[in-house]
Amino acid sequence: AFCGPIDPNTQFSLKHHFEPPARAFEPDRRLAWWTFKTLQDRVRQDFPPRVETARRRWAAFEQRVFAGQAAVEKKALELWKTDPKAARAYLTQHCADLAAEAIRKAEKLIAVFPDLALVRE
Repeated sequence: AFCGPIDPNTQFSLKHHFEPPARAFEPDRRLAWWTFKTLQDRVRQDFPPRVETARRRWAAFEQRVFAGQAAVEKKALELWKTDPKAARAYLTQHCADLAAEAIRKAEKLIAVFPDLALVRE
C-alpha cells in the first residue's frame, strides 16, 4: 500500500476513498510501494536509456529466482508431508526474503538514476 497501516474497514470505505487523510499521498520510503514508485518515476524521466538498464538488471534477478523455484517448491512439498506449519513458514520466509531483495535492488537502481527534476533546478 502507498499509505501506512490502516484498518481495512476504513481503507475500503467510500469516505476514505473520496476524502483520504491529508498525508495519504506523501511519499514514505519505509513503504515498498513508494520505493518502486520512485524507481518508476526515475526511469520515466529519461526512459529509453534507463529502461534498458532497469530491464537488464531485473531480468537477471528474475531469471535467478525462476531458476531456483523448482527447488523451493520441492522443499516446501517435502516439509508439507511431515509438517505443514513448517512448510508455510518456509514459504513465508522465502517470499519475505525475495521481497526484501527486490526492494534492495530497486534502491540500488534509484541510486543509479539521478533525479533529473532536481538536476534541472
